Amino acid sequence: MEKGYRTIFWGFFIATFHISIQGFQILPVFLGWLIVAQGISILHVHFSTKSFLKAKVMAILIIIYSLLWDIKRFVQIVIPYEYIISSAGNILLAMGTLWMEFLLLEGSIAYLQELQLDRKAVEYGRRLRSFLVISLIQIIFLTVTYVILDQILITVSAICAIILVIWFINIISSLRKNLSEEARVN
Repeated sequence: MEKGYRTIFWGFFIATFHISIQGFQILPVFLGWLIVAQGISILHVHFSTKSFLKAKVMAILIIIYSLLWDIKRFVQIVIPYEYIISSAGNILLAMGTLWMEFLLLEGSIAYLQELQLDRKAVEYGRRLRSFLVISLIQIIFLTVTYVILDQILITVSAICAIILVIWFINIISSLRKNLSEEARVN
């Protein structure tokens, strides 16, 4: 399980903090999501649950969306109403990512319960609820900023999204550490 969480950690890191040099992405976004899907697969092998399976399917959909968007950007295809399509795509991507994160944490909580680590399961359940509420508020804020078309609000929304990814990465890292400590004890 530790390897799966570590892989997910790095996948989210690459998907969020991808490197671009003069418009060319050294580590494209879809590669980060591909790594996340690989990490979820590792978790699913160790603990087979519907939550991990659904999270993997969602990760694959995000990979496809990101790959198509990266190809569009690389080929420099001009799409009519691109701002509207891009805005709607970003909102759907945020919602899909949140759904995948929810499923990933739900499966992890089920795994903690399977190990009879009920206190840890309750703790991560609380973290999950807090994360969901704040993420939903951020998605609503993102939607409003696209409607208003205010560049400052769009920038603030992007910064909030990055903070939420860092929070999620922290939760995943914490899960990895807790489960590796538990494995050492047993």
